[in-house]
Amino acid sequence: MCELELSLDEGYISQEQLKNMESLILSVKKQLAALHRSVISNGDYNPNPSNP
Repeated sequence: MCELELSLDEGYISQEQLKNMESLILSVKKQLAALHRSVISNGDYNPNPSNP
């Protein structure tokens, strides 16, 4: 999130916008982690897609 903090420091975004974006990023991070866990637990994960 360094880029967001830099944007805040340079005045491109407000503190409120930073907090909102951080919240959205955290939400997407959680969703991606859940998807990753689901794929791994279902056995759908293939670390070498050239060998199905």
